[in-house]
Amino acid sequence: MDVKGFAKLHMSARETVWHDPLLMRVYTYCLFEKTYKKTTARLTQGTVELHEDQLITGRNKLAEAVAGEGYAKSEALVIWRKLEKLEKLGFVKLQKVKRSYTVVTVMDPDRESNKEVERLPEKKEAKAPEQPQKPTEDKAEGMDAVMLYQQNIGILSPLATQEIIMWAEDFSEEIVCEAIKRAAKDNKTWSYAEGILKRWANANVKSLEDIKGLDLQHERSKQTKRSFNQKPARKEQLPEWFENRHQQNYQEEAGEDFEAKKLAYLERRKRKKQEGM
Repeated sequence: MDVKGFAKLHMSARETVWHDPLLMRVYTYCLFEKTYKKTTARLTQGTVELHEDQLITGRNKLAEAVAGEGYAKSEALVIWRKLEKLEKLGFVKLQKVKRSYTVVTVMDPDRESNKEVERLPEKKEAKAPEQPQKPTEDKAEGMDAVMLYQQNIGILSPLATQEIIMWAEDFSEEIVCEAIKRAAKDNKTWSYAEGILKRWANANVKSLEDIKGLDLQHERSKQTKRSFNQKPARKEQLPEWFENRHQQNYQEEAGEDFEAKKLAYLERRKRKKQEGM
């Protein structure tokens, strides 16, 4: 598309879209690719009429535009989820028109009343116009976890930031924060915290209470192992003669001395008698 000019970015995106690099990239793509007048999009399955502020895309087309050629199938799904999140935030409206295509209408928060999305008639009955959805001012999910990491561990790469946000969206932000706190306590980085999250996910953790239960179970296991390792060695029962060996030796030595002295005494008496005769 050979278009010159500006793409207007609303200030509300600063609090909702800006902190998520992938979400921001998808939103920027929509701003760049939207039409500025009524036009006809030609597809392999026919044509679709597009109005101002609309574009048409599909999962694979969007992934190639955002991630480039050679993208993985898993990336395509993640990128499409970002587009759906933009709809939840009120920045776009999505309307599926063909089996593999969706019309995206970029909403303008500054207008008191956005132009209604002209839907393709499913039936000949006229439909009442839908009220536009205003963008929310809430922070993007996962940003508290990102800020917690940067305050306690260090600067995050864009990829790590995206991973934290995805964990917060698919898991729970408070659980992600708990994993980051434990990584900070052990002077570790994001890979360590992500390893904790994977173990919790495998254990089907849903809340902080579940984590406390796992911690208690782990501590009990450690205590049991410690008790087993410290079990006293079996004391062998020694025979009575071994215990009394010193006393017996003493008695035997004493008996030998007495006999020697007795023989010496008798020998002296014998000599005296002989001398007296």
